[in-house]
Amino acid sequence: CSSDLKQTSQRSIHVIWCDDVRHEMGNKPSLMGVYTDQLVMPMLPASVHRLCACVQVATPIDRPFKDLEVRIMRSDTSEPVAVLAIPPDELEKSHRLVFEKNTQLQVEDQIKAMGLTFMVVMGPLELSEDTKWLKVVANSGDEWMESFKLKISCTPSASMHRSA
Repeated sequence: CSSDLKQTSQRSIHVIWCDDVRHEMGNKPSLMGVYTDQLVMPMLPASVHRLCACVQVATPIDRPFKDLEVRIMRSDTSEPVAVLAIPPDELEKSHRLVFEKNTQLQVEDQIKAMGLTFMVVMGPLELSEDTKWLKVVANSGDEWMESFKLKISCTPSASMHRSA
């Protein structure tokens, strides 16, 4: 649970896609092989040994999550690749911790939003020629949030060899 967000006035979702997540001393994750906007494969179909998503969701402190389900989706099927259902009591506990911290702070220093971070490790992940993207969606019970899409593509030389 991260509670240092100060300016969020609405809910949001953000994802960082990478090859691996390592847990360092001091409870710090290190993201290895970070992707920007696309995952380029030598050819499709292909199997990705491991793909990780560092998912962060944020909500204003006065609109705590009551329910939260996070799904990894792909373009070629309506079935999720992965699903995380966060128990309501865990959400309540996180909100209570932030709320209690706020009671000890001056008004100008109080936390305005809270964030939750999840590391999702998937693999092996089979990608077909029809897999064009992956994305993360989160359902908070009263609204859906959607991340940007990680585009899936082939190297230009691989597509030329297949069409030849």
